[in-house]
Amino acid sequence: MERNLYDERQLITAIKSGDDKQQNGALRQLYMDKVITLKIKDFIQHYGTKHDADDIMQEGILLMRRLIQEDKFSGNSKVRTFLIGICRNLIRGDLKKVTRVDLKGDFTAIDNDNLVENIDDYLFLEEQTATETKRDNILKTLLEQLTEKCRESLKLKYYKDKTMVQIAEARQLKNANQAKKAVDRCRQRLRDLIQQEPQLADFLKGTL
Repeated sequence: MERNLYDERQLITAIKSGDDKQQNGALRQLYMDKVITLKIKDFIQHYGTKHDADDIMQEGILLMRRLIQEDKFSGNSKVRTFLIGICRNLIRGDLKKVTRVDLKGDFTAIDNDNLVENIDDYLFLEEQTATETKRDNILKTLLEQLTEKCRESLKLKYYKDKTMVQIAEARQLKNANQAKKAVDRCRQRLRDLIQQEPQLADFLKGTL
């Protein structure tokens, strides 16, 4: 079995390069990463969706590549963690589909185990996921205290990433300006609920 060919710096360099061989090698390494695959399957199970793990992986890799090439990756996390976050959002949201690409080919399975490193990363991501789940449950409880229209406005904006024009159409409002006012008003109501509980506010501040 091959070992990982690229470290963190080399992954980013290869993905940004115009060299197809280097770029494809870096993407293959991520595609064959067992930790990423496990987390994607965990997310699919957790959110109860019918997504195919392989489809999510491929969509996530293409989106990640674009973001890295556009210098939208800060480098504050590992590339692996960045990709897992993208895949999680694909599973949770209604993000635009990206073109499918065949990353299977006749690739040699990459043994990316340094097993200890993979277990450590997996446990870290498990802890991270548990925190995110707690945060999501808290936000869900708070959202239930808002009106149905407010919940719809915020979900359209922040969960489904709709434009103000699309929100106006969904809410049957006159125009995008009215939609923006509705979203801003509902967001402030949610903030007010959060601020009523200082400990809750501190927790959410650290997770959002």
